[in-house]
Amino acid sequence: MKHNLVIRSTVVLLLLGCSIWHTAQAIDAGAEKIDLKRGPGGAALTKGDVVVEIKRQYDGRILSISKDKKGGEDCHVVKLLTEKSEFKTIHVTCTF
Repeated sequence: MKHNLVIRSTVVLLLLGCSIWHTAQAIDAGAEKIDLKRGPGGAALTKGDVVVEIKRQYDGRILSISKDKKGGEDCHVVKLLTEKSEFKTIHVTCTF
């Protein structure tokens, strides 16, 4: 009896995990992507480099910038609030 309960609980947790994963993918499905080149001498991109480029290409307020190593060494994820009060996610130099 305990064995069946463990199996059922595991299945429920797996289904919940899959549901959350698909929701997260759907949220980022509309994310925009831009690519930036490294600085002189091959220096890695900094948050400052990303801020300059985002401000050049987009009108709005930057809410956050975070590095995401899963997307590559120079990958940055930017959350932006546009002047029309729309939220945008921008992947900068990411491989996903």
